[in-house]
This record gives sequence, C-alpha cells and structure tokens, in this order.
Amino acid sequence: MANICSNIYRFIFSDGEKAEKFLDFINSSDPDKSVYNLGVKAGIKNAEGRNVREWIDDSEISKNVVKVYSESDWVPFPKAWRDIARTFEDSVEVFYKAEEPGCGIFKSNDPEFVWKYVYNFWDVPRESEEAGVVDKQKLIEMLQMALGTTNQDLNVLLRLIHEKGFDGILSVHEIEYLPIDDWGE
Repeated sequence: MANICSNIYRFIFSDGEKAEKFLDFINSSDPDKSVYNLGVKAGIKNAEGRNVREWIDDSEISKNVVKVYSESDWVPFPKAWRDIARTFEDSVEVFYKAEEPGCGIFKSNDPEFVWKYVYNFWDVPRESEEAGVVDKQKLIEMLQMALGTTNQDLNVLLRLIHEKGFDGILSVHEIEYLPIDDWGE
C-alpha cells in the first residue's frame, strides 16, 4: 500500500473564462479522476509514458483561480498538472503544496504556504483546530499552551515536544520551498 500524499494546487489564469474551461475539463474528462488520464486526454507529450499516480478529490473556482485538492501515491505530480494547465494557457501560474508525513514530504512553491508550519495536535489543550497550517508566531503560541510554558524560542519548544513525551500527540513540520521542476514526471 502506498503512502498517501495530500496535495493542493492553485492555478491562476489570466481570465475567468480560461479558468472555467480548465475546471470543466478536469471535472468532466475522467470519471476515475485520474491525473494520468487527464494528461493523456489533454494530449501532453509523452503522457502515456509518465507514471502519474494522482487522483482528484475536489476542485473549486473563484474568478480566475482554480484550486484542486488531490491525493497521490508517495509524491505529488506538479509537472503533470502544470503541463495540463498549460494546454489552456501557456502563462498560467501553477502553485502546489504537498504533505506526506510517512515520506517526510512537506513541500510547496506557493507563497501562501512556504516557510509556514503544518501541525497536528491530538488530545492536548489548544485554542485552535487540531490540524492546519500556521505562521511561526501562531505556532509558538499554540505550542506554549500545549506544553504549558512561556518560552518563546521555537527550537526549544520543538525540543520540549520530545522531552515531555508528546511525540505521538504533537506533530509539527515546516513547509519547505521546492520548485515544480525538482519533481519527477
């Protein structure tokens, strides 16, 4: 069984009409919601030779921006998505965020996520959701509450997770920058 990578893609088109056409294509082209099949149908060069193991969970549009939520086996496939989106507009901006804890993947090229923190808190005092993405200052505040300390040094707080035996109930990972071209396929 593959480790599941959870992905968010954001496509910024020059106008809403192109965004709508792209959304219609990804929502109606393949009942299996396979990104591999979308690449083949879009006529991407060498699409049939790519090993793209990714499936669409959901999608939405706001003006000229399309967001797609997907799951993939082990890693994301942002190159495949970029190639598909470029069949609708060469200059489309493509951003992604990928999380696969089992493989240690917390990567993005999206300024909305890069250098922020993914967290999961189980059974600890908190004032926020049990999982999400926050900036450094918010994470420090959340960890202070969860760990019962006023220390403001993030490195110390992250060390305290281990020292207090909270490894199994507090998970924190920084989202690192990785350009689309650094991924395979």
